[in-house]
Amino acid sequence: NGGKWGLRIRYSHEDRALSTAGALRQVRALAKHFLVVNGDILTDLDYRSLFRFHIKNGAAATLGVVGRESQVDYGVIKLGPGSMLADYIEKPSLPYLVSMGVNVFDRRSIGLIRPGESLGLPDFILRLKAKGRPVLCRRHSGQWLDIGRPEDYQAAQDLFAGAPRRFLPSGRR
Repeated sequence: NGGKWGLRIRYSHEDRALSTAGALRQVRALAKHFLVVNGDILTDLDYRSLFRFHIKNGAAATLGVVGRESQVDYGVIKLGPGSMLADYIEKPSLPYLVSMGVNVFDRRSIGLIRPGESLGLPDFILRLKAKGRPVLCRRHSGQWLDIGRPEDYQAAQDLFAGAPRRFLPSGRR
């Protein structure tokens, strides 16, 4: 129940699966702004800084994002007008941003989720955007690992064991 760590945990029970955003509609007494974090990540993100950024900018939602790159194993061709070769890039590395699974929401945003609706966070965030609500992204340049696969979990354990203070508030272990 969290008592060992000085936390109070309340559980939400679903009659049917409501997915990652639909379940938020069931939470009573949400703070004006609140944090939603995936349980399968390891990061050194400064949550307070993300929270302050969200409030300062008046966002309906703020997503923590981190950069990744994928190596393409082939020569990439870019075509120009008339099927003319515009560029030939041998085995490029393509950068992109991914969601960290760390989000801050304004409580008023939850009104866009119908009671009992099964809705995932990506669809909820796109719904906010479609309704003209400000959705911001805050780039994190530090450590982030998704630990949803066994090999990722082992990597996270090794990383944490090597530098626990990087991931825990000062004085905690």
